[in-house]
Amino acid sequence: MSSTRSSGSSSAADLVESVLIGQPVEVLPGFDELVQIGRDAQGAVRETLRMHAVVSTVQIEDLQVAREALANLRVGLVPRAPGFVSAYWLAPVDGIGMSVIVFDTKENAEEAVKYPVPPLPGVTLLTVDIREVYASA
Repeated sequence: MSSTRSSGSSSAADLVESVLIGQPVEVLPGFDELVQIGRDAQGAVRETLRMHAVVSTVQIEDLQVAREALANLRVGLVPRAPGFVSAYWLAPVDGIGMSVIVFDTKENAEEAVKYPVPPLPGVTLLTVDIREVYASA
């Protein structure tokens, strides 16, 4: 993005506001440290530090058993992890389920992956990746 900005703003929120209203902007120093930007429920532009998600895929052998195990063995446990932000377990497609568990830092996401948890009955873990969250709404 190459352009100029006459207001001399100093925050990522100002940068986003300018983009949203169509004004030319310049990349701000340190902007790469603030990658999650958006509007809150009141419409105010907000900025947060980098978050990271643990993205996992699983093979589901028995959907009913897997759903019960998820409720009993994960849904109450995961929010207790340091730096926990949010978690989503997605419906399976062709027997492949996916979860996205968001943490406030990469370090907390990495620690969560190392935490020993019991296997879920009816489920076989396929992949686990840590991904940076670029944006959320």
